Amino acid sequence: MGTNKTGLTFRRVAEKTARLKVRPGKGLNLTLSQVLQGLQNKVCRKVAFTYGGQLCFHFGSMIPYDNQKLNGMLKGQWILNTCGTAWSAQTPDEWVTSDQDQRDAESRLQALVGRKVTLARICSRRLLVEFGMRFALYISPSTEDEKSGLPYWELFTPHHRVYSYGPGMKKSYRASNVPAS
Repeated sequence: MGTNKTGLTFRRVAEKTARLKVRPGKGLNLTLSQVLQGLQNKVCRKVAFTYGGQLCFHFGSMIPYDNQKLNGMLKGQWILNTCGTAWSAQTPDEWVTSDQDQRDAESRLQALVGRKVTLARICSRRLLVEFGMRFALYISPSTEDEKSGLPYWELFTPHHRVYSYGPGMKKSYRASNVPAS
């Protein structure tokens, strides 16, 4: 069984996962586990860096953007952004990290495209997205990330909703067109 840089096995990370409650938005009362469970079995369709060096993963069916300026462009039904938080990804042959050159890292991360999410869990503020067969993504916040005041990561879900996690244990699940509180 594979391990990450901290020496935790994928299974051990999954076993340590706690069921954290999400602050409801517009009557929703979902746990973090329920939100992340929706990501399971979705295929990674695109991996790219966006403005500010955020790493962005698109999952599920590719659909058109709602914005006229992005007419003709496609996005995943589910989008995971790192929000500048440190990350690492494991493939069977290597580790790719946020410390590497962006172009080189983006090229190496293409190994995740076409792979199905088999597990999505949070453990000790770390997000684990496993793609099976020794492919995984870890988003690992630091104390510096906490000082920024920005979320560690955001998961845009279908139906115009976004789950934000961080800083600290702050979390919210809200309409994606509503600013974070």
